[in-house]
Amino acid sequence: MRAAAGDGANLIVFPEAHIPGYPVWLENGGARFNHPRNKEWFRRYYESSMTKADICAIRTEAEHLGICAVVGGIGRDSDINRSLYCTVVIADGTRANGALRVHRKMKPTYEERLVWADGDSSDLRAVATDFGLGGDPWRLSALNCWENWMPAPRTALYGQGVDLHCMVWPGSVRNTDVITRFVAQEGRMVAVSVSGVLRPGDVFAGAHQAFPATHLWPGHGAGGG
Repeated sequence: MRAAAGDGANLIVFPEAHIPGYPVWLENGGARFNHPRNKEWFRRYYESSMTKADICAIRTEAEHLGICAVVGGIGRDSDINRSLYCTVVIADGTRANGALRVHRKMKPTYEERLVWADGDSSDLRAVATDFGLGGDPWRLSALNCWENWMPAPRTALYGQGVDLHCMVWPGSVRNTDVITRFVAQEGRMVAVSVSGVLRPGDVFAGAHQAFPATHLWPGHGAGGG
């Protein structure tokens, strides 16, 4: 955020699950019931997820830099139910007492449901900022991954007069190529898609065992992305 703000950016968007990362081990053996490895990896994933204090720190930094930050991450619920939620945080620091929006993915996709709990639609709200084009401030919204393919959430945000919609993804051209242009045309707005990249070194030790051979990166040894 500091580097981008230093280059003059007033909007910074990070991909889905950027903090602490996408649960890549689910693609190979993640559904094995009561498996010691999967339980250990979930524990590590839970302990690496965002707390309320982490979300407040994002807001504080956005205010300090005077920018609007859209950050995809995994939010931790209380230590009582241990649920994790795929979350997108909008922290607006472009105006005094700027908004903080925390939206939880309403329905995780496919094997994501093994580690992420369901959110709901109560937090589908746009954010008013102090940046835009032609001197007119823009209203901004954001959705996680496959939510952008769901007509109802998009429509709910369109009705709030959104000028710029941010789509955060774990990374997939087939999911982002068409929908980014479609949303821009359908909503008569600017649409931004941001995807993540995982290098082998970004995955904790031992996790490479969960990757099928097709996920190995040539020249990088064992790992996945």
